[in-house]
Amino acid sequence: MARILITGSADSFGLETARQLVQRKHTVYLHAQSDKRAAEAKAACPGAAGVFVADLSNVSETKKLAEEVNATGDFDAIILNAGMLHGTFRKTADTVIPAMVVVNVLAPYIFASLLNPPRRLIIISSQLHRDATNLSADDIF
Repeated sequence: MARILITGSADSFGLETARQLVQRKHTVYLHAQSDKRAAEAKAACPGAAGVFVADLSNVSETKKLAEEVNATGDFDAIILNAGMLHGTFRKTADTVIPAMVVVNVLAPYIFASLLNPPRRLIIISSQLHRDATNLSADDIF
């Protein structure tokens, strides 16, 4: 069976992916932004092998996460699923946008660059495809 890490697996798509992989007897490691979310994720996916904790809006924590992941050994797959969104940009506070850019763009690049290469690196990047037909430039700017 495969050894897999999923970032952003404290809820939603990441958590459900982890559950499905654990059911299929894979060794799955979770990732959460905080200790509280890590405990909730572990409770929601009790078969997970462990939970890494790092706030990916913090570059130092992202680098530390890569070190911790590398120290546990090689992975067959790493799924970069972590991300954040606070609605349309027009309705998002200016103070939130820098964190969104760090989590959604910079952190995956830094993390992937520092990892021991897994057999597969899977990057989940957007849900825009769901609403692209209703997208307006007014929603972006």
